[in-house]
Amino acid sequence: MLTVTSNILSPTQYVQPPKQDFLNDLIEGETRDWGKGEVCALRREAARKFGSECRKVLVVAARIHPGEVCGSHVMEGFLKFVCSSDPEAIELRGRLIIKVVPMMNVDGVIVGNYRCSLSGHDLNRQFIAPDPKLHPTVSAVKTMLRDFRDGGVEVEGYIDLHGHSVKKCVFAYGPYYPIHVDRYVRVRILPKLLAAQTLMFRYSACRFKQERFKLNTARLVISREFGVVNSLTLESSFYSFLDQENKAFEFSSKFYEKMGEHLVRALVQYERLMIEERLIKLKRQVKNQKKEKVPPTIQKTPRQRHHKANHIPTKGQRTQLHQHMQVNDRSAKPERACGQCNKARGTLWRGVCGRAREEV
Repeated sequence: MLTVTSNILSPTQYVQPPKQDFLNDLIEGETRDWGKGEVCALRREAARKFGSECRKVLVVAARIHPGEVCGSHVMEGFLKFVCSSDPEAIELRGRLIIKVVPMMNVDGVIVGNYRCSLSGHDLNRQFIAPDPKLHPTVSAVKTMLRDFRDGGVEVEGYIDLHGHSVKKCVFAYGPYYPIHVDRYVRVRILPKLLAAQTLMFRYSACRFKQERFKLNTARLVISREFGVVNSLTLESSFYSFLDQENKAFEFSSKFYEKMGEHLVRALVQYERLMIEERLIKLKRQVKNQKKEKVPPTIQKTPRQRHHKANHIPTKGQRTQLHQHMQVNDRSAKPERACGQCNKARGTLWRGVCGRAREEV
């Protein structure tokens, strides 16, 4: 497992590799699992150095199915660009701690399997209850995510790089969320940004469902158990992508690596949008707090006071009032209508309402 970030606060410090020596001087991988205490120490130190908000974690994995070689090419392009001196790559390393698993199914790749591991299991169907001996990589990834959750470190996303043998272009699969929650929109932002950057990515081919036979896949289990909104499967076609005129262009390793670069750029744009969203929410909170402040009380005169308890007269009071007006005050006209009871409010009526009783 590789860790990509800037000035990572862990026992093994990150060292920026030279600009061109990517394959020789890549980031040193972490071979041991993080304990809960180390994760808490990471969060405390990050809060001390970078402010109250700790940097989030992004997990990128590939080659869980050995035969999907295009996932390794996308991963290579992703690593080359995210470790470069490009301003957007530097910005992403400063905002996120990126955990990279370049090859989830190592034994399956070695023995030449297409989909299963050496034990004969599809590792992308073992995320609910992985066996540490039969599925060590899946178990290690879930342990890492559990340690981050227990340590209070937020996981920004889990991106699983796959290959597809039927569909064309590059597209994404994601978890299902109801349309009335904000996660329904948030899980679609990153695919939309990718589609805006390159024709290789096709948003119309993306699916956000929760099929029964895929409930034990990585994207659905991680979304359900750890609350990761951007738990996506990025599928790359084995064959080609389509341009605006639906003309097919065959994929090559250069196109796949370019797709990894577009993924980094889309992640940077996504983080910027999330920062803008947080600022808007803070402004709304401040504005609502100002509205909730109680204004100073204004002393009203006795004539301005209106007691709701005595506002509606009883049936007997209304009958007595009308009889009194017919006998003794036939020439009296009401001054104005009462806005709350829609009744005539003259001198006698004000006495029943509780206003100016001395005039009755």
